[in-house]
Amino acid sequence: MLSQLQESLPGSKLVYADFYTPLFDMMNNPQEYGKTSIFTIVSILQYIYARALFSNVCPNPSQYLLWDSIHPGEAAYRVVSKYLQDHAIPKFSQS
Repeated sequence: MLSQLQESLPGSKLVYADFYTPLFDMMNNPQEYGKTSIFTIVSILQYIYARALFSNVCPNPSQYLLWDSIHPGEAAYRVVSKYLQDHAIPKFSQS
């Protein structure tokens, strides 16, 4: 579908940027990012529940995958930004 849209917009350059692959990778491989078990799916669910009960936002966003019960935190955005920098941005210069 992206190639069809690209053809319909002459002079434009569209790039698919996958935001979810690095997030899922952080959940499934927290040790690769130097993080504790809070990055695992079970801990994330427990964390979401605890955050919803006791507080609105994460007190230390650099340490957790989620800033609140929905939004990625600082640690997650660092990884996602690096992923997009390495995988999506170079596609703008490809023909």
